[in-house]
Amino acid sequence: MALELSDSVRSQIVILSKEGLSQRQIMARLKVSKGAVHGTLKRFAESGSVVSKARSGRPKVTTPSEDQYIKLSSLTDRKATSSQIQNSLNKERMAPISRSTVKRRLSCSGLGPLLRRGNKARRLCWAKKHQNFTVDDWKKVLFTGESTFEIDGRERATQQCIKPTLKHGDGNIQVWGCFASSGVGHLHHIDSTLTEEQHQFVVQRHAVASGLHLCGEGFILQQDDDPKRTSELHKNYLKTREEQGVLTVMDFPPQSPDLDPVEHLWGHLRSEKTKHSVTSQDALWNVIKSCWENTGQQVLHRLVDLVKGSLKARVRWNKLIKGQWRLIIHRLWTLTLTRTFRCVTFSVDLSVGNKGIQVIN
Repeated sequence: MALELSDSVRSQIVILSKEGLSQRQIMARLKVSKGAVHGTLKRFAESGSVVSKARSGRPKVTTPSEDQYIKLSSLTDRKATSSQIQNSLNKERMAPISRSTVKRRLSCSGLGPLLRRGNKARRLCWAKKHQNFTVDDWKKVLFTGESTFEIDGRERATQQCIKPTLKHGDGNIQVWGCFASSGVGHLHHIDSTLTEEQHQFVVQRHAVASGLHLCGEGFILQQDDDPKRTSELHKNYLKTREEQGVLTVMDFPPQSPDLDPVEHLWGHLRSEKTKHSVTSQDALWNVIKSCWENTGQQVLHRLVDLVKGSLKARVRWNKLIKGQWRLIIHRLWTLTLTRTFRCVTFSVDLSVGNKGIQVIN
């Protein structure tokens, strides 16, 4: 999609047109399209201004009071997650809002997630390392992770029957899953807290089997920096598998759920889950498993492409920021040298003038 012309470029178009230049000549001089020149002149002739009219856009799903509630909820409890604020707000709404909406409102309020300098450096290093991955390289990656799904405890009402189907949440389930760009792998229901030994069993039984099936021998295993994955038991097992040529471990930066395709896939499953009525843990597991198995390759490709685009965007943004800082430092240095030179010149001129006055006397 073409970028919108700035007001300064539009003003130049109007000025050049008043000077007698044709639209074709204006196109060649300003390097803009004929449609942009024609549209700008038409807008100026009709309204007398080059500024675009205000657009209504898509209306916000939250009211100003709800935006204030989101902000105050985060300020009251600084450890509250976006999911907790989302659930709290959805209890009072007929139409639920997404966690992404809560994150955007927090970001607009200046309460977005903060990263330590070390984590920022690791994220950038990881982005630079994998930004040139080809399509075939990403096809060899097996993305893994776990998540918790909760039973929806909000009251639902219809015009025909106003009766709550479930007043309070009846529990939640934890699942582990993996996928590649070619399809989804195993989905494992975690019955209790996932310990180091249980995680080791999941990797041996499900991750390796899914990786060999979806990606082939020598696949790349992606996993986050959860303490269970940094244990000596897990490291030794993966080291043995790497020496055997079965897999290669991809180091993942901490505090980076936005770069993890599995996190986005969990969000897709939560969205699909809302289309079903769930009142028990068994029903919840069946719904999640069904949605998992019916996830198409188009969705998986889009998730992988999203990460690829994020990596390149972060590297470009870092270069842009560095370039802007270099320009600022260069301008400050030039300004400092210019002022220093003027001061020295003024002092020399003054001393010469004094000497001249002395000679004259």
